[in-house]
Amino acid sequence: MQTSSSATEAVRVYRDLARRPSVARAWINPAAKDVGTTDRKHVEVCSLWAQRDIETSKTAKFIRSHKISMTDRGVASSEVSGAPVDTSTCQLQQTSPSGKLSAVVRLLSDKQYLEIWDHTCKLKNVELQALEKHGKVYDDGTFGCFQWSPCERYLLYIAEKKTPKMESFFKRKDKGKAESGDAPVQGEEFVYQEDWGEGLVAKHHPVLCIFDIEEETTQVLENVPDEVSPGQAVWCPDGKGVVFVGWWHVPFRLGIIYCTNRRSALFHLDLDGRTCKQLTGDDLSVRCPRFSPDGSRLVYLQNPPGGPHSSCSQVAMYLWKEKTAVVVTDIVRQVSGDGFPGMYTWDTEIVAMYLWKERTAVVVTDIVRQVAMYLWKEKTAVEVTDIVRQVSGDGFPGVYTWDIGFLQCWAADSRRVVLHTNWRSRMALIIINTDTNEVKKLSAEGDVTAAAWRLLDIRDDLILAACSAPNTSQHLRCAVLPPAGQEHLVKWETLDVEVPTLTPPLDHKVITLTPADEGMEYEAILMRKRGVESPPMIVWPHGGPHSVFSSEFLPFTVGLCQLGFAVLLVNYRGSLGFGQDFVESLPGKVGTQDVSDVQHAVETIVGTEGVNKNQLFVCGGSHGGFLVTHLIGQFPDTYKACVARNPVINIASMFGITDIPDWCCVEAGVEPDYHKPPSPEVYTAMLTKSPMFHASKIKAPTMIMLGEVDRRVPHTQGKELYRLLKTRGVPARLLVYPDNNHPIAKVDAEADAFVNIYKWFTEHMATV
Repeated sequence: MQTSSSATEAVRVYRDLARRPSVARAWINPAAKDVGTTDRKHVEVCSLWAQRDIETSKTAKFIRSHKISMTDRGVASSEVSGAPVDTSTCQLQQTSPSGKLSAVVRLLSDKQYLEIWDHTCKLKNVELQALEKHGKVYDDGTFGCFQWSPCERYLLYIAEKKTPKMESFFKRKDKGKAESGDAPVQGEEFVYQEDWGEGLVAKHHPVLCIFDIEEETTQVLENVPDEVSPGQAVWCPDGKGVVFVGWWHVPFRLGIIYCTNRRSALFHLDLDGRTCKQLTGDDLSVRCPRFSPDGSRLVYLQNPPGGPHSSCSQVAMYLWKEKTAVVVTDIVRQVSGDGFPGMYTWDTEIVAMYLWKERTAVVVTDIVRQVAMYLWKEKTAVEVTDIVRQVSGDGFPGVYTWDIGFLQCWAADSRRVVLHTNWRSRMALIIINTDTNEVKKLSAEGDVTAAAWRLLDIRDDLILAACSAPNTSQHLRCAVLPPAGQEHLVKWETLDVEVPTLTPPLDHKVITLTPADEGMEYEAILMRKRGVESPPMIVWPHGGPHSVFSSEFLPFTVGLCQLGFAVLLVNYRGSLGFGQDFVESLPGKVGTQDVSDVQHAVETIVGTEGVNKNQLFVCGGSHGGFLVTHLIGQFPDTYKACVARNPVINIASMFGITDIPDWCCVEAGVEPDYHKPPSPEVYTAMLTKSPMFHASKIKAPTMIMLGEVDRRVPHTQGKELYRLLKTRGVPARLLVYPDNNHPIAKVDAEADAFVNIYKWFTEHMATV
């Protein structure tokens, strides 16, 4: 391959892929009767999309609208309503319960404005920081919320706590000028303030805030415990209180993004009595509380804190009057066949939950993830699904989700909950009957254009979901939920006339593998360009290590396949969606079990799938970078070149600089203990499990890509390997992307990385 022409072709392919938008969130507006009819109603579906704009190096955001006509028998028709509306300056947006008002937080020139709109015009516009009540409003999916009160007078949101003005001891003052406001604090401007780590830099202490639309004033809520950071707040149904998740600050603020195993609890803040009560126990990790309309139940996901950063969860329910908890689905330990592996997903942004009239509840998600529900009137918590340990056949594998959909999740019959979860190498839509604890798949099976499903909203039994597949980018589908027991009759409709499918399509398959040590089966997804004989293959293990590849549309892998490579995505033991025992099999064995699984997958595929065994390459990020650098060290003659993105290279040296030092301990098989420094034995265990231990055997040309402001795996990790390779004369290239953190996801950096990955591999084919 010619390098120059290869780069040109890679640019063309990536430009085409960048034009495909992805769904950020979507919602269903209230239904209305069609004029002149009695059996037909229409609803408006609004969806927020994100699209890479390579020319401006920014992400464009826009809202699309669809009109859906429905009858009692299902969806009758759908059509696009108007052109997309650009919302790139909008940080938060929420429609009021009645649908009459809309609130927007907009960022302009580093100032945040709160706008209130009705159907005709902008009613109000207030610069929030000018009120001097708090710092920046949070728009992230970890802490942030933006909620209308039931009366539609107030807005609930999260912001950074206001800090006092600070100045130097040596600042000169005008003695004749009187001080205005609070006097500045001297000598405090350089005091270190902990934040919440990767992706949440400068977010130190969030506070709960309420904006009064009529008075145009903001109140920061008091009586929240000082030792917790509040977030994911929701109104109580009567509007007289707030329920929120509080994350403990002890022993210190550990990085929280991608880590829903952080110790946390649900709290109820009574606005009338100005009291704050802890609703759940001290030794839990909970998230995403959501109320039902009548205020009787609270639903959430929960798991024990600590351990792997992601794993299987329980669905639990808290009964407000009885003050007791029950389990609906348990943690799945083992899965055989296509059994349900538990709840595992990675989405984090949720706005509201709707349950049933008789059983109002709040929904919360955690990481190993139980789904739990708190019954408000009964004052009782019940576990709707427990952590699944073992399952056979096509049984339920457990709950693996970071949320319970963006908006609503409950069926109109008040007994069934719709969720999405990782189910082995797919993302499935499931329905849980909270009376019988029965779990069923709801997503269409065998549909090649919809292998990965994600719940967006459900209202009056109209379900809205986002779908994709290796050959098909994200698109919207909707369906009317059939009565209980008839869920298999669900009929999905695509909202757009054409599904965005690749032409020509890629070939892809999920391959089941049995490890060499005869442990639990795992899977890999093989993708390749149709009609290409004996293609070179890129082996791509995921990061985490407790995450998973789903059979979904992934622009990088799709683009590399279009350029002639086969790509093997390996879900080694330790991945999500295969049961809790699968997850827990890996800690203490990183660098051996996961490496062995990936290598075994490669050797199996080379022998059975017709790829070129002399043109094998590896690429991965984070723990995936850990694995690919292990592979080129432990199997130095197998791989022709390597790309490692923000790789973990030396667990021992990472321990003192990462925002998640507990990860270093857990994955190395030692108990975190912050009361004393690690012993020489602990450091030895960390080092011997690291790629650095095998780095002197590396022969493969290696390109390392680093995000300059990565707090999760700081760039010194990659530089540690780069310096060793340069010293030993191994071809090495180092790319450092300014202002990029762990994902290296800014538009210009992502585009550059794609072309450089392709060039690096094609350049080193010449040595074959």
